[in-house]
Amino acid sequence: MKGALPKFFVIFLLALLPIAEFFPFQKIKCPFMINSEILKPACRERININCIKQEEGKDFILFLSSYVKKEQAKEIYNYATENQVKDLKELEKISGIGSKTVQKIYSILSTSGNCVRD
Repeated sequence: MKGALPKFFVIFLLALLPIAEFFPFQKIKCPFMINSEILKPACRERININCIKQEEGKDFILFLSSYVKKEQAKEIYNYATENQVKDLKELEKISGIGSKTVQKIYSILSTSGNCVRD
């Protein structure tokens, strides 16, 4: 009886193999339709800072606050909505934002790519 349980799991996993080949999970880019710039990180895509919409400001600040201080997130949002950001290094012009802060957000923000359209 002791050997029956491991054998069951082996047989079960082998039975799932054809299903796994039919649905190649590594090819799925995003599990849902992206209709907001803020949802891009859920799909492992970087947010184009120039595409943040006015109505997404509160969500953007909240999201960015998990990477930097809330005051810094607000300043980055304000700067991005008032200016076309050509390079993330440009954010270092903002008072209270330094190179370390820019490095923290580099993995989630970009200045290129298509904007999400409703």
